[in-house]
Amino acid sequence: MKRLFGFIGLVGLLVVLSGVACCTKPPEELATAKDAVKKAENACAADYVKAELDKAKETLNKATDRYEKGKRWKKCTETKELSMQTIELAKKAEQDALAEKEKAKKMADEAIANMEKCIEKAKAAEANVYAKDEFNRALAKFEEAKKLYASNECKYYQVKEMVEDAHKVLKNSIAMAKAEKERIAEEKRKAEEAARKAAEEELKRHPREWTVVKGECLWKIAGYEKIYGDPFQWPLIYKANKSQIKDPDLIYPGQVFKIPRNVPEEEVKQAIKEAKNRPWPVENFLFDGK
Repeated sequence: MKRLFGFIGLVGLLVVLSGVACCTKPPEELATAKDAVKKAENACAADYVKAELDKAKETLNKATDRYEKGKRWKKCTETKELSMQTIELAKKAEQDALAEKEKAKKMADEAIANMEKCIEKAKAAEANVYAKDEFNRALAKFEEAKKLYASNECKYYQVKEMVEDAHKVLKNSIAMAKAEKERIAEEKRKAEEAARKAAEEELKRHPREWTVVKGECLWKIAGYEKIYGDPFQWPLIYKANKSQIKDPDLIYPGQVFKIPRNVPEEEVKQAIKEAKNRPWPVENFLFDGK
């Protein structure tokens, strides 16, 4: 009987010693759990499935804590169990992160494609001309988003938001360009209207046509302030209306004469010279004949 109890005691001692030996170094599962968490991080889990990654890290911290604070067989077993849970959580986080990243990439690609189409519309609307600063600001934001897209696959959602923000600025540039073109068109319309009215007023002050009334002659007409203000310039009227005036000394009521405007100075001087050197048969000979 004593031998039996001795044997049992020896077996128990070996079991205890083996349990202690179990935790003299970290279980392989703990190292595997750490690797699994690292893979999840590399898969951008922190950006796409942060809650899942945090849960895996929390479980890993518990496993590490169990190993560091206990050397008994129970702690070793718990470390393994928590490590296995960590591995499972980390693998799911990695898979979900990859799926979410693919989804985010697709959304970023769509946002970029829409932005590129909008850029063409903006150019067609001449936003790059009439709203240049806003247009360039949108392009700068877009370039920044594309750089992030190319350099960091963990930021696809951020890229999407940046592109959408640039898109809003670009649309605003289109609206600004439209408003600016309308403003310019309205100013042009007003300027043209003002010019038309000025021309009408100018025509009233300095008519380009004159209808002869009884008692008028070329001399008298040329002397009117609204015509030339100088009767000696009557040859200008005569030369412009030779088809109607057979004799400059004889005009008739009702005749409509063209009144030359913006006549070169040399022609004016020549007309005055001709008028002053022309012999006059009798006084007032240039009157209308009635």
